[in-house]
Amino acid sequence: MSDPNDWNKNFTLIADVNLQGVTLTPVGDYTINFTGVFDGNNHIISNVDINIPDDGFVGLFGYICTGSQIRNLGVENVNIYGIYYVGGLVGGNYGSIINCHSTGTVGGFDNIGGLVGCNNIGSITNSYSTNTVSGLHNIGGLAGGIYGYSTVTSCYATGSVSGSSDSQYIGGLIGCTDHSNIQNCYSTGTVISSSNSLYIGGLVGYCNYGSITNTYSTGTVSGGSDSRCIGGLAGFNEWTISNCYSTGTVSGSDFAGYISGLVGDNYGSISNCYSTGPVSGGSGSYCIGGLVGYNYFYCIVNVSFWDVNSSGQTSSAGGTGKTTAQMKTLSTFTSAGWDFSYTDGNEAVWFMPINEYPILPWQISPADIYTDGKNNFRDFVVLAKYWMRDDCRMYNNHCDWADLNFDGSVDIDDLKEFASYWLQSGIYE
Repeated sequence: MSDPNDWNKNFTLIADVNLQGVTLTPVGDYTINFTGVFDGNNHIISNVDINIPDDGFVGLFGYICTGSQIRNLGVENVNIYGIYYVGGLVGGNYGSIINCHSTGTVGGFDNIGGLVGCNNIGSITNSYSTNTVSGLHNIGGLAGGIYGYSTVTSCYATGSVSGSSDSQYIGGLIGCTDHSNIQNCYSTGTVISSSNSLYIGGLVGYCNYGSITNTYSTGTVSGGSDSRCIGGLAGFNEWTISNCYSTGTVSGSDFAGYISGLVGDNYGSISNCYSTGPVSGGSGSYCIGGLVGYNYFYCIVNVSFWDVNSSGQTSSAGGTGKTTAQMKTLSTFTSAGWDFSYTDGNEAVWFMPINEYPILPWQISPADIYTDGKNNFRDFVVLAKYWMRDDCRMYNNHCDWADLNFDGSVDIDDLKEFASYWLQSGIYE
């Protein structure tokens, strides 16, 4: 694939590939794009080392065009560095990326991402990155920036993300989103910036004319001195955030401002969201809130909550403060109109584990029958209670969820599926 004449062809990988010691240049560039399909066939390409500090569109694939596709591929132990549009898998994506992942280290200046540097009019689906990512502008654990009606669906990032002094748009998943949508995604890595930074978020640094739905973040978020717009989920929101939550610690150093558990600075709408993480600022810090640091006067924060006990904050520019006990009580949310119902003809938006905060239904392990976040003997007791029952339907919650495959009966097939999750975490983090 080093020959540009092949960049319009389709490829299928038939074995794992180790590129240790191989001198590499990206497949596809700004002049000659990769326009074909690359199917990794669930194989791994490892030890990808590309260092082009004065160039852009840097990754295993430098530039993939509209209509092109990369799927079913893992790139591991990468060490990739460029100046702009730099990603662990793709520098500039204008096509589609499906079921891919990247691990290692990625760095550069602008639009730097663990998997994709810049996603423009493209899509990323069922993919993840564990890369450590660093840069100056538009830095994200999964993608540096997503623009032009791009979509990111069912993806996650777990690596740390860091910005240097005067950095902007730093997020655990996405640095900056503009006219694009993010849904069913999460981030868990630490997000940190140095002094004089702007727009720092656990999931997204800056959301501009785009939607963030059914997502969450759990990583620690911190801004350096004189930094602004620091949020557990998003640093700045200028469009819509709905059905999301954040639980990570959020802090700002001296004279930092607009600091909060969910959104640092809100210029759009927030609905059906919550945050629980500790929130704090340094000497001279300002606009510190439990859920929202600053909310423009005509903007909406609707039926959203924060934990006054765990956050250490009794006030917020938007939302309603609740105690930890209230935040772990179902009626707190159902009385506000949140959807936990499986029997109203539509899928539930939220799920309430036992003695825990609400989570999103796609986080639930199929074998967590008791719904306490673990797969253990408590789940087995419920399975045994309904053993060989053949009347499992929606009206009885599929025999209290013991009918794991929803075929109407609790039998050996359900026991096999249950065993495959034994002693694993019942809630997907």
